[in-house]
Amino acid sequence: DLLAELARENAVRAKSIKALKTKVATPAQKDAPNLDMLSTLAHEIRTPLTGMMGLAEMLAARKLDTESRKIAETIQQSGQALDRIVTDTLDFGRLGAGKLKLNVEPADLSDLANELRNLWAPQSRRRGLSLMIGLSPDVPSLIKVDTGRVRQIANNLISNALKFTSRGGVTVSIAVHPVAGRTMLSVEVADTGTGIPDKDKTRLFKAFETGAEPGERLPGWGLGLSISNALAKHLDGSLSVADNPAGGAVFTLLVPVEKARPAELVGGERLKSGRFALGEALLIEDHEPSAFIVTDALTTAGWSVVRAKSLSAARKMTGAKRFQVILTDLHLIDGHAGPFVETLRAGSGLNKTQPIAAITADVSGSVEQVCRAQGFDRVIRKPVQGPALVANLADLLMSHAAGKISRPALRGRLAS
Repeated sequence: DLLAELARENAVRAKSIKALKTKVATPAQKDAPNLDMLSTLAHEIRTPLTGMMGLAEMLAARKLDTESRKIAETIQQSGQALDRIVTDTLDFGRLGAGKLKLNVEPADLSDLANELRNLWAPQSRRRGLSLMIGLSPDVPSLIKVDTGRVRQIANNLISNALKFTSRGGVTVSIAVHPVAGRTMLSVEVADTGTGIPDKDKTRLFKAFETGAEPGERLPGWGLGLSISNALAKHLDGSLSVADNPAGGAVFTLLVPVEKARPAELVGGERLKSGRFALGEALLIEDHEPSAFIVTDALTTAGWSVVRAKSLSAARKMTGAKRFQVILTDLHLIDGHAGPFVETLRAGSGLNKTQPIAAITADVSGSVEQVCRAQGFDRVIRKPVQGPALVANLADLLMSHAAGKISRPALRGRLAS
């Protein structure tokens, strides 16, 4: 029974998290965040979170009565909020320890706009608010920037704008323009909410401040704007707030960027759109709820899925049959998937050149670099959600069919 298995997994992970709390920091660690503990905690949370959010996503897609659909959507929203808290907490620790690395790559700003629109439009509709996200007409489509961090800041700003707006809506404007001799990416998030008194504008960028008056309780735990401000500085940019003439507030992110050429998107060659027919995928996953979610998403999209519960089982399967694509969790019951993939790439077997994607709760720059070096073509982040997973694999397989594996992470252009 899937629900029983999910409950069992959550109980086991709860014990692991409790054990983490008993760890005693060394004298050198007492004044700095325990990054090992935070990373382990993030992994332990995100794995069962995949099951929770995936099941809620499946329920919401069914023909339910209004109340049941609202419950399923609320679970999804709560899971997304928890995932953002986990991400912010990890970044808070990495920034404090000076270990947050940037991943500057060519990116398409139209993809960023589409991602933000697809993510936040449903919530704005539920709240009866308008959401307008637009690109400046003269914006270059391709730039070099850490898109993941820009997206993270934009998500925090939009989340806050919707939270504090009860009438009207939120407008997001994305532009690129010269500032003091540099080319700057500008992401402006304006709302028609309650506004921010001058005395609170500086306080909002401090950790654990939620915008509430003493004794007042507001949603959130006060890391979003603090992290966003720190990330903006880490990107050599800035984050500022001003009054919206129409009422409410306007937050503006400025980040230095460089213009990119289309050929830079994929290792010096223009990415071609290859065609592919849906085939058989191998999923290597020992976590039952995660396996159920991934299998359901892929079979619904038209793939045939074979599952291996361990690396030893996967070795037998890949030795006997060629798969269209291989998806594997990084941490499995009988070891790490990295050496398994290295062996596939170094050998002469049936799956030597087939596309392989890693599924992991940790997508820091170093982890992705290690995965690339081991032979993975794509890194997919937990919690896994159906539409994004399907779009990721479609993007990967089109690139593979065109004779070139796409290095940049999916930018959402196929998800809808």
